[in-house]
Amino acid sequence: MPKQPVLDEQLVKSMAQMGYDANDPEKGALLKATMDKLDSILQSKDPVEAILRDLHPLVRGRVETLRDLQDKYDDLEDKFITEQRELVLKYERLYQPLYDERKAIVGGQKDGEIAAWEPTDEDEEGGDQPAPAPQGEAGAGIPEFWAYCLRNNDVVGELITEKDDDVLRYLKDIRYELLGADEPVKKDGDGDDGADEEEDEEDEEEPMG
Repeated sequence: MPKQPVLDEQLVKSMAQMGYDANDPEKGALLKATMDKLDSILQSKDPVEAILRDLHPLVRGRVETLRDLQDKYDDLEDKFITEQRELVLKYERLYQPLYDERKAIVGGQKDGEIAAWEPTDEDEEGGDQPAPAPQGEAGAGIPEFWAYCLRNNDVVGELITEKDDDVLRYLKDIRYELLGADEPVKKDGDGDDGADEEEDEEDEEEPMG
């Protein structure tokens, strides 16, 4: 018969909580060995090494090879993050003139440079007859452009109320800024990651009256 292991009171209590019979020598021995091993790992200065030293030398060699591969992967990932960020910042600089021109068009600063739209032959051959052009003053720029965009946005459209509309129709521009763009990319172990965050900045014109 298997020798009955010496179980302390806490272990017996743990076995009872898990539905184990403390008088079962096989289960008692297995649970005691498991808990002793966990205690050994937790008390070790290097828990990973405490686990690895129990592996067969051949298995340990394979694990160490995998760790070397992981180091190489991490090096490549660091380079990827650095190059990806540089590419994002490059194109953010290229986007800025387009954003500025968009703001000027929406705000009416380009009205004198943009001709009125007229239907082309392709529009007329499309099947639907174009609606008659509205009469009267067109107003400056594109009225309520951003309010329309936000109302039709899949993310925020459902959150906009009628009260929001009263304010959003005065919205003239929306921009975002990449926070920490001038900071170097942080590597693993340097603290918080250096991922770019976006922050919306809205320029609003207060209603008159």
